[in-house]
Amino acid sequence: MSGTTSAPAHPVPQQAHPGRLSRLKGFVTSFRPEVWCLVLALVFNLFAGHSFRIGLPVSLDRFLLPAAFGLMLMNPQRRRVRPGLVHLLVLLFVGWILVSMASYGNLLDTTSLFALLDRVLWPFLLFTFGSILLPDTRSRDLLLVTLSGIGLWLGVLAVLELVAPALVWPRYIVDPDIGMQFGRARGPFVASEGMGNALAYTGFAAAWASSRLPRWRIWLLGIFALDMLGVALALTRSVWVSVAVAAVVAVLLIPRLRRWIPAALGAGIITLVGVVALLPNVVTGFFERINQLGPLYDRLGSNDAAIRMLADRPLTGIGWRRFYPHGSDWVRQSDLYPMNKVVIEIHNVILSRAAELGIPAALVFVAIIILGPLSVIWHRRSTTGLEVAADRSHALEIAGWQNLSLLIFTVWLVSGLFGPMAIPFPNNVAWLVAGVAAVHLSRPNRSPIEVPS
Repeated sequence: MSGTTSAPAHPVPQQAHPGRLSRLKGFVTSFRPEVWCLVLALVFNLFAGHSFRIGLPVSLDRFLLPAAFGLMLMNPQRRRVRPGLVHLLVLLFVGWILVSMASYGNLLDTTSLFALLDRVLWPFLLFTFGSILLPDTRSRDLLLVTLSGIGLWLGVLAVLELVAPALVWPRYIVDPDIGMQFGRARGPFVASEGMGNALAYTGFAAAWASSRLPRWRIWLLGIFALDMLGVALALTRSVWVSVAVAAVVAVLLIPRLRRWIPAALGAGIITLVGVVALLPNVVTGFFERINQLGPLYDRLGSNDAAIRMLADRPLTGIGWRRFYPHGSDWVRQSDLYPMNKVVIEIHNVILSRAAELGIPAALVFVAIIILGPLSVIWHRRSTTGLEVAADRSHALEIAGWQNLSLLIFTVWLVSGLFGPMAIPFPNNVAWLVAGVAAVHLSRPNRSPIEVPS
């Protein structure tokens, strides 16, 4: 019939949810590519050393971290490093390590090179460029959300490892033949100390995110509580001590937290009662761990050997990454404790630097810590006298990052007094957050370059 329009035999398919896809695209493109490279590098860094166990021939953070720094350097509008004594000391320390490696013939040794990357170069670079990689509030909030998401996964893993190991993925985490300290919460690091430190860092990040993202406050505080439970399930005394010290630091730094002490103690008691009732095996492991002396004897023996070695080689040490296993020549049977393992890694990060590089290098390392991450103590932001709302909001945010940095670095430093700090993820997160907080070590680009559109 004329004037009638027939429907097409094959309707043209409509794009599903164009509004959602558009918003997702807008969200992704609202961040610079180096920001995405950085947060994705942190995610894959969780599996450093074990990426092949999840089907990856090499951990993608090995590519994403260099890409983040390369893209950052290509940004003409980026902030600039404000050169200072700490940067000179960093260069001196790295140069010292390279000379040590060349002198002892392990400059091309794979283990020594990866140790240099994961324990020194990446942490120092993330600290130096942290506030440049994440120069605005949105990118810093993305880091908080990423760390909180990681914290949720690690917290769930910590519980499942001890309650329902059949549900744990990746499966290598619950393989007793892989890693160390099977029977504790070990996470993707298959090492309880690395797991405990990572849970503490991400838990603190989730707590800080709860004040930044009020819509998700209950969930984020839940992640914090779950991560603190995971810290207990890691059954690692050095982590327990470091988190306890960080809690004292938190109360001293943030007076408003003091009113929450009764609520926190109450929640802790309720959690303890629940764990005792539901997880009696964990309670047994907790008390066994407290009374276990063998690991303490191993650490005392290794640390004593390092001190003896320093008496012989105070200026140069034994060489970068050579104490384990070459430090056995300085091991002696003590009259005060039994000797179990002949030599293990030195369980004190500062003593380790001294034993492997010499006392002068260790003093440089200590100076870097004081003038670097700990420098926010005397550069903390104040909102006094700031009448412009934007300035006050920015100052409050940076002050929050500085508090977070001091808490996380307290855990890193105290744990480092009892361990080698060999796991890459905790090292990178601690020094990155310190770099984000250390805005006094960078400055805006005063001569922006116009980029043609």
